[in-house]
Amino acid sequence: MASIYGGKSNGWQLRLDYSSAQNQAKNQSTITLDLWIYDGTGYSQNESSNEAYYILQGTKVWHPYYYSSTGWYKLGSKTITVDHNSDGSKTVTLSASWDCGFDSAYTPRTLSVSGSVTLPTIPRAATLSYGAMTMGTAATIKITPPVSGATSTITYKFGSASGTIVTKTSAASVRWTPPTSLAAQIPNSASGTGTLTVETYSGATKLGSRATVTISVPSTMTPTLTVALSDPTGRADTYGGYIQSKSRLKVELTAAGVQGSTIKSYAIKVGDILSATSDTATSGYLPASGSLTVTASATDSRGRTKTVTQTVTVTPYVSPTISALAVVRCKANGTEDPTGVYAKATFSGAITALGGKNTASYRVETRETGTETWSTVATAASGQYSPTDVSVVFAAAANKKYDVRMVAVDAFESPASSTRFLPAAYTSMHIADSMGSVGIGRLCDKEDTFQVGLATSFDEPVELGKGLAQPLPVESGGTGVA
Repeated sequence: MASIYGGKSNGWQLRLDYSSAQNQAKNQSTITLDLWIYDGTGYSQNESSNEAYYILQGTKVWHPYYYSSTGWYKLGSKTITVDHNSDGSKTVTLSASWDCGFDSAYTPRTLSVSGSVTLPTIPRAATLSYGAMTMGTAATIKITPPVSGATSTITYKFGSASGTIVTKTSAASVRWTPPTSLAAQIPNSASGTGTLTVETYSGATKLGSRATVTISVPSTMTPTLTVALSDPTGRADTYGGYIQSKSRLKVELTAAGVQGSTIKSYAIKVGDILSATSDTATSGYLPASGSLTVTASATDSRGRTKTVTQTVTVTPYVSPTISALAVVRCKANGTEDPTGVYAKATFSGAITALGGKNTASYRVETRETGTETWSTVATAASGQYSPTDVSVVFAAAANKKYDVRMVAVDAFESPASSTRFLPAAYTSMHIADSMGSVGIGRLCDKEDTFQVGLATSFDEPVELGKGLAQPLPVESGGTGVA
């Protein structure tokens, strides 16, 4: 223990003994003080309770006393704590005084002692400085050592993860890339707080300090996402692509978080025809041809989003059509003949080829005029996507009138054309005794009927006995029309 002595008066003197202990972590010293007085004249006393006192490092203490002989007597003790400077140094002033409480020729009324004491320097760890840190990106850590020649070991702790950055380096700075695996410590956040600890060695002395560090998850650390597109109708597989108005588009997402994150939400958008917030969605039938953009995304528990954009091509499709359909009676070889027992249908059509993978066929359907049921009587131009002026001959009873239509058939649809009329076979007059009928300009096909297959005009008025109250009018010029 060291001592500070005050000045003497009549042989009396104060002595301040002190010792110190360091708290390296807090950069503080604790000083223990003992105050002594030397009686230089012999007998002296003041046992009144509030007269004699001492002041030790600013604290006043009443101290009655009785000294019977010369010598050192302990007045009191005190412990103080002082903060050191950032470099570990510290100078402190220690002081005390004593008042005997009365005036005397032998005992001095007051004594004092003081002194400036330089405490042992507390070795300090190096100071670290650095900027923002991102996992997977190199950062610079500057090291300011407390003394020349000191070395430093730097370690990190982030959540439950820890490691060593550098061991006993004397360099002024080091480069450190926070590992991306640290992201697993913060699955629900884009950044987290950890600590850097530096242990500084100066000779055999080892010191430590901590520094808080915020480390961010890199913006490139997004969820994994794969997007699978398919046509639930199966037509895209069959025809090598999506088909307008015939295909649908199914979008399926497979996503996963990275380094501990989890998937919180999904989004699917298909052009302007579909929007969904699930990992699977299916559109209606694709209404238009051309390019169709599919945008899919997954967002994880850190708020990071992965987006995948794909483009699909939708092949144009138009329903089959029949154009320029004409129907006439003919001979078996197709030569036009109004008396023929065959008919010839001539047509042009169009079927979407779909790269040659679509089917194409055409059929002639007829029904006797006035009936409901259609029957297929012939086919033509199988496999042709754009037949032009194609003719097909089929049997047609001479005494029958028919409705005739053409049907275009592909893999998806079979729309029919408008109907054409096929009259009965021509003859100038047909007296059908067995049927009790007479035909003019056509063969008879009804019993007890006068059937006319020609445009008819009358030069004179015509009277009909049943159902008509007035004769038919006669057109100017002498021709009546029925």
